[in-house]
Amino acid sequence: MRNKTALVAVLFLCLVLSGCVTLKDPEASQEYSADLVATVGPGQTAGQTFVSRRPRLNQVQLWLRQAKPPVQPDGEVFAELYASPEAEQPLARVAIRYATIARSLLVTIPLPPQSDEPDQGYYLVLKTGDGAIGVLGRAEDAYPFGELLVNGGAVDADAAFRLGYAYDAPAMIHDATKALSGIWLLIPIIVLLWAPGRLLLSVFAGQLRLDWGERSALAIGLSMALVPLVMLWTTALHLSWTRTGVILVYTSVVAGLVWRAWRTRPHPLRLSLDSTDLVLASILAFSLLIRLAMVRDLAAPAWVDSVHHATITRLILQEGGFPQSYALTMQTEASGYHPGFHSLAAAFHWLSGLDLPENLLLLGQVLNAACILGVYLLTTTLTNDRRAGLFAALIAGVFSPMPAYYTSWGRYTQLAGLVILPAAFKLVQVVLEDGQTTWKNRASLWGLAAVACGGLFMTHYRVAIFLALLLAAYLLGETLRNLDKTPLWRSLPPVLGRLGALAGISLLITLPWWPNLYQSMIAPRLALHPLAPIPLKVDWGLLTPAYGKAALILAAGGLVWSVFRARWFGPVLALWVGLMYLSANQGTVSLPVSTGINKTSVEIMLFLPIAVLGGFLIGDLIDLSDRYMPAILRRPYHISIALITAALGIIGAQKLLPILNPSTLLFRQADRQAITWIENNLAKDERFLINPFLWGYDLYAGQDGGSWITPLSGRLTLPPPVLYGLGDEAEVKAITQASRQTLDHGKDPAALHALMQEQDIHYVYTGGRGGAISPGALKSSPLFEALYHQDGVWIFRLRKRGIMPHKILSYRKPYTISDFRSESMKSNLSIGLPRMHLEPGEKRDFLPEFVQRLCHFGFEIFLEHDYGIGMGYKESDYVALAPTAQLTTRLETFNKDIILVLRYPGDDALANMQPGACLISMLHYPTRPRRVALLKEMGLEAISLDSIQDDVGRRLIENLRAVAWNGVEVSFKVLKEHYPPPGLEDPNRLPIKVTVLGAGAVGMFAIQAAIRYGNEKTWRHMASIGATGVQVTAVDYDLTNHPAITQQILKYTDILVDATQRPDPTSPVVLNEWIGLMRPHAVLLDLSVDPYDCDPVLRSVKGIEGIPQGNLDQYVFMPDDLAYEAIPPCVQTKERRLAVSCYSWPGIYPKECMDLYGKQLAPLLHEIAKRRGVQNIDRDGSFFQRAIGRAMLSNWKNIDEKGKQ
Repeated sequence: MRNKTALVAVLFLCLVLSGCVTLKDPEASQEYSADLVATVGPGQTAGQTFVSRRPRLNQVQLWLRQAKPPVQPDGEVFAELYASPEAEQPLARVAIRYATIARSLLVTIPLPPQSDEPDQGYYLVLKTGDGAIGVLGRAEDAYPFGELLVNGGAVDADAAFRLGYAYDAPAMIHDATKALSGIWLLIPIIVLLWAPGRLLLSVFAGQLRLDWGERSALAIGLSMALVPLVMLWTTALHLSWTRTGVILVYTSVVAGLVWRAWRTRPHPLRLSLDSTDLVLASILAFSLLIRLAMVRDLAAPAWVDSVHHATITRLILQEGGFPQSYALTMQTEASGYHPGFHSLAAAFHWLSGLDLPENLLLLGQVLNAACILGVYLLTTTLTNDRRAGLFAALIAGVFSPMPAYYTSWGRYTQLAGLVILPAAFKLVQVVLEDGQTTWKNRASLWGLAAVACGGLFMTHYRVAIFLALLLAAYLLGETLRNLDKTPLWRSLPPVLGRLGALAGISLLITLPWWPNLYQSMIAPRLALHPLAPIPLKVDWGLLTPAYGKAALILAAGGLVWSVFRARWFGPVLALWVGLMYLSANQGTVSLPVSTGINKTSVEIMLFLPIAVLGGFLIGDLIDLSDRYMPAILRRPYHISIALITAALGIIGAQKLLPILNPSTLLFRQADRQAITWIENNLAKDERFLINPFLWGYDLYAGQDGGSWITPLSGRLTLPPPVLYGLGDEAEVKAITQASRQTLDHGKDPAALHALMQEQDIHYVYTGGRGGAISPGALKSSPLFEALYHQDGVWIFRLRKRGIMPHKILSYRKPYTISDFRSESMKSNLSIGLPRMHLEPGEKRDFLPEFVQRLCHFGFEIFLEHDYGIGMGYKESDYVALAPTAQLTTRLETFNKDIILVLRYPGDDALANMQPGACLISMLHYPTRPRRVALLKEMGLEAISLDSIQDDVGRRLIENLRAVAWNGVEVSFKVLKEHYPPPGLEDPNRLPIKVTVLGAGAVGMFAIQAAIRYGNEKTWRHMASIGATGVQVTAVDYDLTNHPAITQQILKYTDILVDATQRPDPTSPVVLNEWIGLMRPHAVLLDLSVDPYDCDPVLRSVKGIEGIPQGNLDQYVFMPDDLAYEAIPPCVQTKERRLAVSCYSWPGIYPKECMDLYGKQLAPLLHEIAKRRGVQNIDRDGSFFQRAIGRAMLSNWKNIDEKGKQ
């Protein structure tokens, strides 16, 4: 194809020659259209003044509706454009038929391009001589650069309008000139997206025969896959990324490439390009230019998805790795959302220094263009035809609406996954073919394939499933194609074995992510009922814009042609599409579980098979015609093809450039300035009420630039970014209800004030785009104070701040005495505080300061004699701070309305309580069914301290950190005493291996503690002497359900930690016989302290079978300890190791423990006092009432099912 050079030159001119294209300018629009602001009939006018930010205004869109039909069927409305309301001659006059208005509310008024400069003011007026129209807009003056005039007089309202302008050659030249100042950004883009993968290919895949396009697609795919994998492991190892570190690493990568180039001279890294490569490069450049021009008017990435992408990226930048929780930004503990794109965006920020919006916008458009190379690679892999790859790339880059339209949604994660998918498929195909002659080459390619697959999984779960379905279709096609050559029983097992091994390696390199993923994403879906199949109905609106119809026709022709030509890949692609629809539950087959794939996610990636089939059809037909073309005609024939293709590229660009949906552009430049003001002037813990709208999946999102407050300033908003939908059901429900109330009462300042008081929100933000909240209503209300107003953005503050517990976010500041002094009351409630007569080592009682708080709440307080003596306090210490407290007998303390004691006082003590009295204690409902039954039988109410939870399921009364750190500290002390010579402090010993069962709150603290030997001082000492550190492995039940794997882990474990929280305590996690596999010096640490019970109905065992139950008197047990004899006979105890167990780990440091518990309990007891008793607690009431209600015995459900809720 020597004449392809003509196509290269023409394609580079396509954008300049593409003629006039109309683009929408969101910055110069007012799109709120919920109100009727004017009616225009005969003799009436309605006009709007506005400023066009861009030159060459050529279109105005208005929201109109027919108010009265015209008498004449061909009646018209006239729109006249003036330079100002005072101008006498119109610049343009356009007739609009009533039939057009009747068809659509959004009416487009085309105008001749105006030759004015930027920021030119105009006046558009509507007139009619027949019928009447209604003008929609906002019934208050919210647009800052103009006003609505009705019959020539200004009114307090604005019409809804959207401006368009001509994007022509001068505008393109202006963009090109402006882009020259940012040409340096090519360096971080190439370094980030190409260099690492290219280095990997040069080192490990030099034996592959690839052209420039294939190598580039593989390099980009591998580079993108590598970043999240590296960040995953650095996060697991507690290594933080910094800008300096990232620059050093990528500098090393570039140095490695230079070194490889020097070594391979005179052909450094095979950089020579043939004509096909040049054509592909021109298509890539052309596609990139189109995509950059598409976003020239965007101040930030579009729509809702971009907000949580930016928020997660911000968290990565702050933490230097993947965040453990989204709680402080998106009000959900979940953090299992695929983070591949976000890690890439963070790395690009560190390399480029761009602000977050610009960073995401540029990276997203570059990836959108890079997808073209992936299409080329997938096509050449399946068809082995480079010409087909060129036309496939052109279809995806210029004609198909996808992936260009991804920008409208901010679908950057799926886009990134689709860039990686062709590279992963190519590498897996090479591995499955197993054509390498040496083990070194084979291992290298296996490693690259695993990196690509693992990185794809970290980037987008759905696309990883799409890859698996493509491989399934491909293997089936290959098997059937070769069935006459190789029997099925001989060909299939090796291929499946290689595929299984590759999947295992990919799973291994992503292993640290799986517990998080399971908890956040997989387990909730497994809990869903089987889904009924949905009848397939293709959304053609996603496939046909631009020249999507032509692409579909080409794809259909390509499928038929592939069958006619006996090319197997056509049916394989058709099968792939069918499997993807099936995975989305489309058709007639019901899926047992939800895959997380929906129909839309399938349809917006169909550009891949569409482009492959269409490119094959064109390429193969040209190849066939070449064979029969006389030699003298081939040169003119090729030139004509190049010219036709270039002309079609021009036409495609004209259609594709304006494809973005203006309704998805939420952010304005004015919002950026306002959020900067927030950063500089308001406290970091403040929250904002923003304009909500119902986004989808019954979730609410921010409707304007206020949604970007969280990613740009770190402040919280209501509604938060939509990933809150991954959180607790009660949390999601609360946010939904509050958002719906905001929508319903956006113009009612009193209702908004009450809502904000209830939610503990002090500020309101209305962005440049606007929404349901009325700035005018708030401005005129005495309940609100305007703090900021610029370019249509308003920030209001409540004039009076109510003190109300937070319903949505679970963060609470510690309560102090001053919080309650002004609220001292007489509750007429008596409360008894008995001592804990348990083992002598149990010294804990509540501190005098806590008793003082109870006094201020109005309780009648009764303390058992010698209260606090175990911690060194005297009775006089309590009386000094709480003069009304009475010292009495133990029996008398139980004869009160409320009995508060940290640990369960024993069954005998219950007999001293009055019916209806309430016991507040650590009662452990799920694992103590006998206790629960006895309490109910005696007619007592109870509040289990360990069951008091906030709206997202986090315990409010807990000292889980002390549980983990104290237990781990003791375990390391025991291990040190029994570790084999030369001892634990030997610098040459192997790393201490700690295995933590469970990755909940206790498990996470245990992991942190184990890394530090349970004691910071010990850790610093061990580090100073050069001792090898600690290696921690966290496992959950999805791994312990595999005995062989678990037993292998136990063989090399020095400390085994049980931090599980099992809903079913009838079976152990680690069987006693498995303990025999462990090293003789191994230590078994029990942090869950579940009891033993041999009752056939109420059976309960510890997570590690056969270890004793300890307490504060004895928590270390040798293998021959007599405590083993006290274990019930139903429990196996044959295999023993050093055991560490304590029922009350925090009690090792009693004062610190009770100080924390007292601070946590204070607001809850304050709530009980205000309600005059627990019987008045409303489970659906305030934050603390809901928390208490969850822990009340009367609300505990399914008691007969072993305490499961």
